[in-house]
Amino acid sequence: MKKMFILGMTVLILSLAFVGCGGDDNGDSKDTTGGLTITSITGVHEGKYAYATNGSFNLVGVSSNGKTALISDCSVVLTVYNSTTQAVYKGNDTVTFTVAIYNTEVAVGPSMGSPETSGSVTVTFNNGIASGIYY
Repeated sequence: MKKMFILGMTVLILSLAFVGCGGDDNGDSKDTTGGLTITSITGVHEGKYAYATNGSFNLVGVSSNGKTALISDCSVVLTVYNSTTQAVYKGNDTVTFTVAIYNTEVAVGPSMGSPETSGSVTVTFNNGIASGIYY
């Protein structure tokens, strides 16, 4: 009986790490003015900060203040810029980003330090707007 209780508690705790990370089927709309919305970021990253980059297109995804962006409700919205021209990206391409996750908000640049973890997202932009699932 004690083993079943411990197993049950373990399953409950692990399931809580993923609470709220489902799709957006509830009708709530996300602000997509930033250009890139990344969804399904596991609950263990809630309250942390993300940054995205793609070297092939010279694209960088940051918060509106040029820093890493807050992960909230298992997603993050990033403004995408061409790192060479500093212009907001408005293209129609399929792009794979490397997504770095940091414990704290940091300014984007050479002194960012190492992320806690990283993953990727592949999206197809339509006039500079895209959404994709973090993996």
